[in-house]
Amino acid sequence: MSDGDREIRRMAVGLTADTVATAVIIVWGLAYLLAAALAPGLIGNVSTALSAGSMALIGLLLLWSVVRGSRLLTGLMALVEIGLMVGSWTGTIRWAVPYDPELAAVSMAGMDFIVAVALVFKTIQLIDIEIGPRQSHRAPPLPFVGFRHRRQGKHDRGGVNVQVLPPRTPAW
Repeated sequence: MSDGDREIRRMAVGLTADTVATAVIIVWGLAYLLAAALAPGLIGNVSTALSAGSMALIGLLLLWSVVRGSRLLTGLMALVEIGLMVGSWTGTIRWAVPYDPELAAVSMAGMDFIVAVALVFKTIQLIDIEIGPRQSHRAPPLPFVGFRHRRQGKHDRGGVNVQVLPPRTPAW
């Protein structure tokens, strides 16, 4: 396999992983929004309004992190999902479901883990880490063009008018 084929394969795997991570985040964000609308009291140990509001906010922030592509927002949402995962796993968050609440807590912890991994992957991808020699992204410095100082007329208050001169052309 040539180096070009390896590079294409690596790019295809990276694009597939990015697409899957993005899809997981979008689906989970929509699931939070639908849960807030259809089952507002899903989080059993807080009030219904707080439960619905927090689920709607998390859903909107997840969707906005995908749309915006912000490293900061994506990283913060990864931390939120990790907190939700730990909260579900330890039983701090109690789920008001018509079936076994412990099973709901385990399944929510598992899904929050998957979404947290997708968010961490997207955050790392957005950081754009490059292996190899670092190149400066700054523009080269501009050449010094000189200044012209001119005293003002009869309304001069002692100031100096500074004008930038155009660059000088060589006289060859």
